[in-house]
Amino acid sequence: MNEGWGKGDVAEFLLAKRIKNGDLVAWLRRFGDRLLEGAHGDTAPRDAVVSLQELARRLELLGRVAIGELAECAGNVGREILVEFPLSSVEEDEVVD
Repeated sequence: MNEGWGKGDVAEFLLAKRIKNGDLVAWLRRFGDRLLEGAHGDTAPRDAVVSLQELARRLELLGRVAIGELAECAGNVGREILVEFPLSSVEEDEVVD
């Protein structure tokens, strides 16, 4: 997901790649479920948390520029990642150690 993309850019990209919104939504839900299943954000390495937060921000951006079910799903998965893997808890652990 690139900064500056709009709804038309997302729709054109998905069409060009022959990706159906419903298929992407189903995949994204499975991906989010697997990622968050048994997640332990408070014990994850800082690098992993930083990467997950970047992914979450991109998903939230997709949620803002996509439409319909894809927008809702992407935004929800992004927010769930941010809640489960907060950077502040990893940074606090590093200060204590």
